[in-house]
Amino acid sequence: MTQTTRPRRSSFLQAADVLPLSRRQRWLRLKFREEPAIPDEKLQAFDALVEPTHVFAPTPEGSGIFGKWTVDQAGLPAYDYELDQYADARAKFDNSEGLDRRDHWHQIGNRWVTALASNDGTVQVYLGDRGGVFLNKFEALQTDRPAAGIISFLAQIVLAIIRLVARIQMPKAPDTAQPFAAQSAATQSIRMETAKNPRDTLGIEWLRGLREEVNDPLLKSYNLLSTQDEPVDKAEAVTPTATSQSASKIAATAYAYAGGFGYIDDGEQVWATAFRYRPSGATVKRRFGISYMETEMDYRNVRATRLVYAPHGDYPLVMADVTLENTGTKPMTLKHYEYWDVNVQQLRLEWLRGNPFGVANDAERRALGKQFASSINYRAEEGALEFRQDPPPNAPPADQPSPVDWYPAPVFLADMDGVTDGHYINKATFFGAGGAQQPDTVRLRQEDGALQANSIFEPMPYCMVLRRDITLDAGQKRTLRYAYGAALPEARRAMLGELKSIETFDETQEN
Repeated sequence: MTQTTRPRRSSFLQAADVLPLSRRQRWLRLKFREEPAIPDEKLQAFDALVEPTHVFAPTPEGSGIFGKWTVDQAGLPAYDYELDQYADARAKFDNSEGLDRRDHWHQIGNRWVTALASNDGTVQVYLGDRGGVFLNKFEALQTDRPAAGIISFLAQIVLAIIRLVARIQMPKAPDTAQPFAAQSAATQSIRMETAKNPRDTLGIEWLRGLREEVNDPLLKSYNLLSTQDEPVDKAEAVTPTATSQSASKIAATAYAYAGGFGYIDDGEQVWATAFRYRPSGATVKRRFGISYMETEMDYRNVRATRLVYAPHGDYPLVMADVTLENTGTKPMTLKHYEYWDVNVQQLRLEWLRGNPFGVANDAERRALGKQFASSINYRAEEGALEFRQDPPPNAPPADQPSPVDWYPAPVFLADMDGVTDGHYINKATFFGAGGAQQPDTVRLRQEDGALQANSIFEPMPYCMVLRRDITLDAGQKRTLRYAYGAALPEARRAMLGELKSIETFDETQEN
């Protein structure tokens, strides 16, 4: 009797006890394989019955075209993203809006917060405990979308009809409804080559047209939750200025770069640490790990390593450890600007989201944001910026169920050392004509600009930027730590106090 030899199975198929592929399936895989098969001697065998389940062995199997799987310093799986998505058309994916989308993201988070860490170096933070909300939604490319027209107008009508029908059929909430649980403590010029919009950023000439001429004092007023948080300086009255409706629609997302990255000024040049806005000639590494994203950029004898992660436990925030290293032979003084955006968008139920309804839905989200009284304040004693949205007078009580969170927790960006050398809140003057690659405030080394009432950048004209000035000897490195999230002031202070330990990231991986 002749014994039939079964085709060899990969280690993953063996571990999963999956039946071997048929000849036809193997032929189809070989025919459409974009890369040659990996030789057997390069594959490291993995036996799920012998090896401990928490021990991982490096293997190139399943890496795909974007990079390769590896094992990080903690012995956990990680993915090194190596593809230049802006130079390789394979990174593009179809979407209902017809945009050139090449952003691939990795989810990080803990029991409270979720964040989308993207291959372009940006990080978007999401909370869902009081309804879904993005704290810093990336929208800088949405000027390519149709902002008006008959199709968008018809889409808004359809959405209004759907919401009207849903409101008629919605049952009335009983009077005994329980309130929501409160959050507890738990001088360089712009070079022409950078102005040619190489990586889908907004054009320099277009951004120049958005600048506002204002003479009003910097608005740092803040209506706070308690008397102990009352600021010393009140804002002066500002006279509203009229703006065109079309300009407001376009400008509302002009500088919504999300953040999660920084800017470095070595006294001669200025550059961004995000892959999307990186300078020409910079060497960048990107790694997606278990609940973290790590990037490393080498440029002009400065190695900037960013580690963005969610601390283990119930913390509504993400942390960023920024290590700056002088790889040169001479001492240097650096200015580092830590940037996170403020673009709060509450996600309501949307039955239709694809094109053209997505444009109308986003417009409604921004319209909702305009109903709040928004303000921002710098907490010098904490080294933190704090953005707050106060409810309108007709908002329902906090303990009444509502499809809208009328009492959101303040968004904050804190320097964990409690010390800063500068802070900036006006996204229009901070970025200006230089945009995300060469922000005006950074390259011109100027102070923060004034905010104007009824700005064309409403409802989110703010950004959060904290600056640190450091001096590094040759070969020296220094780590800065930041926290970004949303929490009530008292809870924020308690949480940040708990997270000042230098082992925060190590504890996150251990858990």
